[in-house]
Amino acid sequence: MRAVIKSLFVTVCLVVCGWMTTDLIGVLTVTIPMDPYVANMIQLFCGTFIFTSSAFNAFVYYKMSRDYRVAMRALFGVSNATHAQPYSTYREATDAQRSSVLTSPNNATKTN
Repeated sequence: MRAVIKSLFVTVCLVVCGWMTTDLIGVLTVTIPMDPYVANMIQLFCGTFIFTSSAFNAFVYYKMSRDYRVAMRALFGVSNATHAQPYSTYREATDAQRSSVLTSPNNATKTN
């Protein structure tokens, strides 16, 4: 859970920084007196900050999440997806414990 929150925090910070940079440059091109053509070109190229920050999300997830790494490697054919370690949910673990308790010979003969 900590890795998930950390990766989400990093990606949100990247996207916010990209948008803040774009907005700041957009405001500056309107307030600073300059040629309208130059201001228009600057505003067009401001979008690269947003696209760059959004593109870094894949690298952040790849670095911080084992499941994401396995999925990306399988997608690109670098390794087989069956190498991921199997896991069980809490419910599966408790169901296995209950079934072993119910089928044990000592519990089968008990009567209340």
